[in-house]
Amino acid sequence: MIATERSDDISDFIAFFEQIVGRDVASDRMGADPKDIERLVQLVGFPLPEMYLGSLREFGERDGVLKPADDASPKPSALVEFYLEQADSEESEVPDNGVVFGVNGSSGERAFLYSDGSKET
Repeated sequence: MIATERSDDISDFIAFFEQIVGRDVASDRMGADPKDIERLVQLVGFPLPEMYLGSLREFGERDGVLKPADDASPKPSALVEFYLEQADSEESEVPDNGVVFGVNGSSGERAFLYSDGSKET
């Protein structure tokens, strides 16, 4: 059994992930462009968890075997495009109490849902 501790540090997750899948498999990743991450942060209207931001920095462009959004795209560039399209839409697909983190999947988008629905900008 692998020992775990709660952490918001992506490096702790990567160390754990490497123990599970091996260093070679875990290294099949590429972080997203920091400008895309910053633009996404500006568009979502909710504070984003540090672990999620870390995952974008480490896995945002290519997530290898991790696939946190299943078959949807978690790339910040795709998410930014989605949010910009939704801003011009009469019926937004962005939940009022959520942040979309995966788009264009065969079963729709993936989203984090916030229980209180309050946005902080």
